[in-house]
Amino acid sequence: MHYKKLLLPLLLGFGFLVTGCGGDGGSDQGSVTPSLPSGAVEITDANATVVAGSVISDSESTNSALGVTTNVPPAGDAINTVVDLISKINMNIAPVVSAVTTTVPCASGDISISASGDASSGTQNMTFNACSEAGITFDGFVNVTYSFSNTGILSTYSNGKLTVSSSVESFTMELDFNQVLNTNDFSYTLSMKYSVYNTAIAYLAETTVPLSGDFSGISAGEIIVSGSNNTRLKLTYISSNTIEVYLDNGNGIFVYHSTI
Repeated sequence: MHYKKLLLPLLLGFGFLVTGCGGDGGSDQGSVTPSLPSGAVEITDANATVVAGSVISDSESTNSALGVTTNVPPAGDAINTVVDLISKINMNIAPVVSAVTTTVPCASGDISISASGDASSGTQNMTFNACSEAGITFDGFVNVTYSFSNTGILSTYSNGKLTVSSSVESFTMELDFNQVLNTNDFSYTLSMKYSVYNTAIAYLAETTVPLSGDFSGISAGEIIVSGSNNTRLKLTYISSNTIEVYLDNGNGIFVYHSTI
């Protein structure tokens, strides 16, 4: 069974709590406001499935081979690679207890981190310096603020801009999202807005119903994907392995297109 996994969420709400010192550390590079990119794709009946495929990934594993399905941009694999990288790092490090700077190595390149706060709340500014993992290279920044309750609820707000490149293609994304993670059962809700541009399939995506789920996949929620000429897709999560796709060809009316 193939679970439909979100392209995004970068960081997944793990908080990227770091410790140690050394390195130059990341810096707060301001914030971005994702918007419909110039040159956005016009979404049609013919390409609706491909556009939907750039927002979700059919892969069972976050390590699905990049470029196996070359007709779909590798954005899903790219973001899942970052999620995998950050998750792996967090399994081996302790919560931050004071202001620190550190550098986390990637397979090549690194991530510079500047963090302040404690186990209950704080901020982390991350700069990706040609960080390459699984054949995908990341440059840019992500700033995170977090709070962690004594009942195990982790709330994060993340904002940033990343350029992603691979042997298949490259693209830039701007992201802005809020996530609440229950660390007791690893269920979560996510509200997000992000844009993908400098690529053949450029678009703006935004949740209109927060996404909810757990490690088995997203089980509920809704994403609106906007393209040029007022064209849109609506992706409605019915379960962790079923998404209904609706197409608006620019007339403001969503019509059922397919189930994936």
